[in-house]
Amino acid sequence: MDAAGQRSISMIVLFTYAASMAVWKRTGLITRETGYYQFLRKEGGCTIRFLTYGADDKLFESEVKPFGILPKIHFRHNFLFALLAPFLYLRAFQAANIYKSNQVQGAWIGLIAKLLNPGAKFVVRAGWIPTLEMMQKDWGYPPGRIRRSQFVQNLSYRYSDLIIVTASADKNYLCAHHHVRAEKITIIPNSINTDLFYPAAHALEWDRPVRVISVGRLVQMKNYQNLITAVQGIQKVYELVLIGEGPYRLQLEKLARRTGARVRLLRALPNDALPEYLRHAHVFIMPQLYGSGMSKVMIEAMACGLIVMGSNIPAHREVIRDGQNGFLCGTGPGSIGRRLQSILDQSPSLLNRIARQAVRDVRNRYSMQANARRELSEIRRVLGQPECR
Repeated sequence: MDAAGQRSISMIVLFTYAASMAVWKRTGLITRETGYYQFLRKEGGCTIRFLTYGADDKLFESEVKPFGILPKIHFRHNFLFALLAPFLYLRAFQAANIYKSNQVQGAWIGLIAKLLNPGAKFVVRAGWIPTLEMMQKDWGYPPGRIRRSQFVQNLSYRYSDLIIVTASADKNYLCAHHHVRAEKITIIPNSINTDLFYPAAHALEWDRPVRVISVGRLVQMKNYQNLITAVQGIQKVYELVLIGEGPYRLQLEKLARRTGARVRLLRALPNDALPEYLRHAHVFIMPQLYGSGMSKVMIEAMACGLIVMGSNIPAHREVIRDGQNGFLCGTGPGSIGRRLQSILDQSPSLLNRIARQAVRDVRNRYSMQANARRELSEIRRVLGQPECR
């Protein structure tokens, strides 16, 4: 019980299916992903454990203190472990009153856990939605697998007590395509650590060659192939830096050599190393072809005082107000190149004013502390607990 006589929030966070602390560590995400839960714990006094798919993930417990880790045990196969995890960790699941998914994939474990402990609440957090377009184009799922995936998603949405999405476009998609009641869905934007991501002490200098940067998975839908082609013909861009991992790396390296574009491809970085790379660039571009959710790295770039340009898709329109805190563009190389050139032709005073507005917007809307408070309010609501004043 807490000081108000209410039962404290005890949460089990269900990792994305097949994900592990080891993966988070290798891809530099362990600090970013656990950072939000640090704020959730501080603001609400929550006890939090992570259910993961790494057999050796207990080794990372010292890095994520004071959180506990429930690693994969007894089964090598992820599906069998996921199916039986609420039984294997029965005591931990019975002690918890919130089961929350980190993403939609793997959320169904919370449904099984809730059947075993009906008094607990099941929260589906969807940082992005596996849309039909994504499953067809990006993942190459055949029709049968798409139907199975949608069926499992529907079960999770239907029997959840609360669904958290990061963008209004995702809420609309769930209502239209999965027939979820709108009142069940809460929008809480992605959050970043504004103590880590902040602008350089000096304003950007636009009277010299500029560096363009982007961060993300090296896959076809991120559209880096068109970004490379676009910057190749812009004289003022002296370097394009791409940071990330993925199966498209070899194709991008070949394209850069063939076009003569000045491209530097870096491996994924720890999140706490990323701000320095961002602060040494002028423009951040996210040209992806489609997608759902809200780009964290785009918000991080805005917080660091860069000019941010994103493709004109719903996920980006949620963040960027064209010409006010950033810029929108098409997805073709011509459109990307023309918009970038038009940005570089603007006056330095205008560009720096837009960059400052972006920093203000991030601090007002996307801070971890503010969003942790919003989530706690929603969790207390579904638990039937009054707000703490």
